[in-house]
Parts: sequence; C-alpha cells; structure tokens
Amino acid sequence: MSRINGWPYDMHRIDFRVPFGVTERWRFTTGGNAPHPVHVHGTSFQVVSRTGGRGRTFPWEGGWKDTVLLNDTGTVEILIRFDKFRGAYDGRYLIHCHQLEHEDMGMMSNFGRGLGRPGPAVRPARASTPRGALRIHLPRREARACRAASSSAGVPVG
Repeated sequence: MSRINGWPYDMHRIDFRVPFGVTERWRFTTGGNAPHPVHVHGTSFQVVSRTGGRGRTFPWEGGWKDTVLLNDTGTVEILIRFDKFRGAYDGRYLIHCHQLEHEDMGMMSNFGRGLGRPGPAVRPARASTPRGALRIHLPRREARACRAASSSAGVPVG
C-alpha cells in the first residue's frame, strides 16, 4: 500500500504544519514496499541516523539533502528546519516518495508553513497503517540547530 501514515493523498488537505525557525527531528519508517526515496519540498535537511535497511549512515549522507533513501524495514531520522524566506513562501508544501509508481499511487502528503496557525497540527497516522505504507513520525522539536554540514559544493541542496 503506497500511502503516508495510512491516508490516501488529498490535494486539498493539509496533514501537518511546520513552525518557522524551529529545528525538528522527523523519523521515517517503513515495513515493506520499499525502497522509498523520501523527498521534502521547501527546505533541506540532515540525516542523523539510520537503522534497519543498510543499518548505518555513510559519510556522503552527512551533507544537506532534500531526498533520503528509506530501505525495507528501515528507519531514518532527520533534522529539519524551515527558516528561509519568512512570509514569501508560506503556504502548502509536499512530502512524497520519489519512486514514480508510489507517487502515482498517492504516496504523498501536504504540509503547511504559516497559513495563520502556529506550530504543527499533526493528522494522526491511522491505527491500522497498511504494510508498505510510509510512516512519518513528527515533530520532535530539537533545542539545537542542525549540525554543521555542507554538500560537496559547499551549498545546501534544494
């Protein structure tokens, strides 16, 4: 089942909201139907841990990313912060699986930044999330900023 948190994609629904300027720890998990290259619109993030799947992070994963590969039965944690262009880019953003077949089947979720409501209002995952669905566990706010890292070009990817 190609869904995020068990919900079919609805382009008119916002599933959660992100605050401006706050570092959050997001966790992606899957129980099957992978690989899922998880792509987040609107900012870059840093991979901080990986379990299951490959079981570890590699040096090349230390830079700024906008997509991370999630393997079967894997969990990936990222630090993410939306702190660019306050007001200019408030609105609706998308997180989705970048595998075309999964994307076409609706493995996507809208999230909002700004939109008149502070902080995240998270739509809970369905209690019976089908096998193969991507789970996004968020947010766990981090008191510290993203660790210093850069891409090979020294510029954030995104």
